[in-house]
Amino acid sequence: MKESVENALSELRRQFDRHTITVTPDGVGGAYFFIENMDIGPAFTPSTSWLGGHITSAFPFADIYPMYIDGALKRASGQAFAAPVVPINVWQGRSAIQVSRINRNAGNEAQSASFKVARVVDFLRRYA
Repeated sequence: MKESVENALSELRRQFDRHTITVTPDGVGGAYFFIENMDIGPAFTPSTSWLGGHITSAFPFADIYPMYIDGALKRASGQAFAAPVVPINVWQGRSAIQVSRINRNAGNEAQSASFKVARVVDFLRRYA
């Protein structure tokens, strides 16, 4: 893995130190990650999920996009999912729901992995 990706993963481990984080190198300098047991809020049943993403070798000048949550989740309201939260079949061997929250400035300024994850979790907690 590139040093910038290792640094991003270290940042995630510090920020989310109460969670298990698993990492799989992608073979080209980046890595896939899963953060287990994230509290994503009352809009989902259950209200906790894993959250995953792909940090590419272009990081920090590339967004961690899209991100994913457990495909077994349901909306607490009973409504079907709609963009930007869209069920897909499988991501990295797990049933998944894609969460599309892109940062259009990613190519212009250095990114923070923990800020991106926190931003997505905040969006999910407010998702209705």
